Amino acid sequence: MKKIIGLVLFFALSFCLFVGCNSEQVLYDSFNCYLDDCITNLRNRDISDGKDPANNVGIKTIEETTFTLSDVKFKGNTATATIEITNKNFNRVLYRAQAIAVQKCPVYADDDTISLYFIDATWEAYRTEEEETRKGTIIFNKINDKWCIDSNTDIVYLLFGSDL
Repeated sequence: MKKIIGLVLFFALSFCLFVGCNSEQVLYDSFNCYLDDCITNLRNRDISDGKDPANNVGIKTIEETTFTLSDVKFKGNTATATIEITNKNFNRVLYRAQAIAVQKCPVYADDDTISLYFIDATWEAYRTEEEETRKGTIIFNKINDKWCIDSNTDIVYLLFGSDL
């Protein structure tokens, strides 16, 4: 009898552990989906503007972003977690790129030339920028069986280092 009770408890705890891991995994999947959507939107915007998405440092920043979730708490259709995002500070990259481009660009340059200097300066600033980790609270809401990031989450700061 003790073996049966022990076996039942083992399966019950294993099931709870499995369900708990899947619940947290759903939030990881949701955030990864958000990052993929950001990349897709940036690429589409570049293409519609006639620009090459390969020159977009914002896309590269998101592609190289890593994150971890901890302290995950579920309450009904809401989940909160501490998120740590590690990537290069995109805001600082743009700020430094402006300074580099102004120094190198000829005084009498047309718009296309200025754009090329800025693209080169942005990549130069990106290469020399160190990664940093930003930490904050992320809120997810379950809407139609899909976990979405709540608009009260300061996601722009967490991803890019500043409220662009």
